[in-house]
Amino acid sequence: MYRQPVRKYPNRQYVTGEQQKPGTFLPDSTYAAALDALVICCADAALLHQGMWLIAKRAWEPHPDWWVIGGRMRKGERIEQALRRNLRRELHLDIPEDRLRNIIGYYSQIWDTRAWEPTTNGCHMFSITTAVNLTDEEKTSVQLNEEYADSQWVYPLHVIENADHFHPCLVQIARDIIR
Repeated sequence: MYRQPVRKYPNRQYVTGEQQKPGTFLPDSTYAAALDALVICCADAALLHQGMWLIAKRAWEPHPDWWVIGGRMRKGERIEQALRRNLRRELHLDIPEDRLRNIIGYYSQIWDTRAWEPTTNGCHMFSITTAVNLTDEEKTSVQLNEEYADSQWVYPLHVIENADHFHPCLVQIARDIIR
């Protein structure tokens, strides 16, 4: 037996030892310093309904354009916990964790801008993206928060066929949805 207790979770997630206190948000100046030094891990969702995909137009850097829903993970969160928190905050959707486990891909994004000063220092994000099928009721209850200026339901093939209008990472996510 290993020297400490280890809890295993779906999607190759392991919690070793005692449960830690959850992470908190950092003050902007501290978070800006972290962006200069660390890769930020995000839990993102490809929200699907009857073959269509919800993409949203972000209002903030590093990418004020069409993107997936989601955001950074906090210390101590498993992927589905972070994704559930992000979906509550960004769309007012409360989806059970057991529906947030269908990982479709991992994406590394290095940006030349960011929302925090100095904005031109950029940032590096690593996204774990999960496909999430919404019910009819969940689809109609989606409410964007202030991070998003707009949203649209599209077929993933539309993004692929119009790749010159979308970020290459979003195009790859569309490919991963239909594979």
